[in-house]
Amino acid sequence: MKRQCTTFSFLFLAVLASLNAQQPGKTLETGQVEVIRDFDARLEDTEKVGVDPVLPEYKQPEGQFEYLVPVRLLAVDYPAPKIRPIAMGRDKEPRVYNGYAKAGYGTLSQPYGELGYAFQKDDEFALDFHFLHHAANNSNRRENQRFSQTAGNLNLVYYTPEGMAIKGRAGYDADINYFYGYNPVDTSFLKEEVRRRVSLIELGAGIANSETTVAGIDYSADADVYQLSESFGASKESGFLIDLSARKFLDNKHPIGLRLVTDFSTFTDTASQDLHNFFLQPNFTFHGAKFKLRAGANLAFHDDQFFVFPDVELEVCIIGSQLGAFVGASGTLEKNSFRNLIAYNPFVASSLMVNNSAITDWYGGLRGSVDNFGYELQAGLKSVDNLAIYLPVPQDSRQFIVLYDTASIVYLQGMIGGAVNKQLELTATWGSHFFDLKVNEKAWQLPSLEANLSALYTAMEGKWKLRGELYLADGVPYRNESLDAERLNALFDVSLGAEYLFLDQFGAWLQLNNLANNKRERWLNYPIFGFNVMAGISARF
Repeated sequence: MKRQCTTFSFLFLAVLASLNAQQPGKTLETGQVEVIRDFDARLEDTEKVGVDPVLPEYKQPEGQFEYLVPVRLLAVDYPAPKIRPIAMGRDKEPRVYNGYAKAGYGTLSQPYGELGYAFQKDDEFALDFHFLHHAANNSNRRENQRFSQTAGNLNLVYYTPEGMAIKGRAGYDADINYFYGYNPVDTSFLKEEVRRRVSLIELGAGIANSETTVAGIDYSADADVYQLSESFGASKESGFLIDLSARKFLDNKHPIGLRLVTDFSTFTDTASQDLHNFFLQPNFTFHGAKFKLRAGANLAFHDDQFFVFPDVELEVCIIGSQLGAFVGASGTLEKNSFRNLIAYNPFVASSLMVNNSAITDWYGGLRGSVDNFGYELQAGLKSVDNLAIYLPVPQDSRQFIVLYDTASIVYLQGMIGGAVNKQLELTATWGSHFFDLKVNEKAWQLPSLEANLSALYTAMEGKWKLRGELYLADGVPYRNESLDAERLNALFDVSLGAEYLFLDQFGAWLQLNNLANNKRERWLNYPIFGFNVMAGISARF
């Protein structure tokens, strides 16, 4: 810059000298030139715009699944980069396996088979399917104590060049349960007399944007149908659901959305019962520097009834990612359809009343992560209209009738999990519920305390995997023959499992279930299976 000023001064004096030479007799006036500062060109500082992306709400697919790997938070290890000579070849990338198979057999006549496969071709399409068969038979120890489950599902997504994802799905589930909840000393049934076969067929389709639209709106539209039938009482249920949603980010970080849900179902036994619900759910989430605020509502309609449920939550960052606090309120209509009731209690009677539970939940808690461990603690109060509780049928104690009551539920729940080191991962969860019912003395057959501790240990670069699980539950309340309240025995269940890969693609596994041989009755007159062992082989491809 100073060099530029010197050059400019030289040119200026040269011009003056030239003018003076052309006009003789004239004298230049003298003076001083004051340089205030050197020329300094720069851009003004711009204000940094923070962008806090928000993941779309995850919708849990319907169906029941079993996973051997416990739910946990995964710690991602970023190793330091290594400097390698140019002549050294690249490390071989680990092989990615799209499919797996698992087969085994165990005591109590337990065949087990599982097959899964997932594949994606660039940005053109993706598919996955899963098949499971599991059965057990303990009839030689307890008459008709047996079950069988066979289930499969297929999902397919096709991505169009226009940025749209077209989805299709199909599922089938055939469960066979036996009403063995009787005293085999003085009563006996043939297996055909106590067998209940439940068949469920599901079909679904949908569309969603797979790329950002011109207007910046994310959208999805899904339609699902199901047909359920059961053999014990010849009951049937069909359902149809439409789910439409749209969302747009304001200022690239504040999502505003709207969701419409139509949920129809019809249950038929000796008569027909409709359970049709409609939901309108607007919401807006504001992301601040140290907080996040969601404000919305769940407007629900059923027959001629109209419900307004809150959908609000405030989350505040206290100490970075280590500690945050949240408080909120939510609510919805939860269906007590035949499908949902029989999934929770396989021994409910075939003739029952379906109903909605209107649930409002006020809650608050803490969440965060320390080192490799994440945690969440939550306390709340739920008000429930039409809480489903269960009592044995007076004429047939093998089956349960469903009663509905108004309840207030105070609850405490928590989770902590993470990696102790590269080899050991731990997860612990628990939940406590304190019921206050309007009519009934107790929340019949509903647990008040459940806790679970699981551990996964990996050795020999992943060839060995050892799993352990401890499950605790208190005894559920029931009403005896004198109509007095009592509690069933508590549950203390310890299970161990191991898996060894003797080749990259093949391995063997062993599962030891219920080591304490606990015979706790989750449902009155239905003791669970005792100690049992399963073993088999596995493959990935």
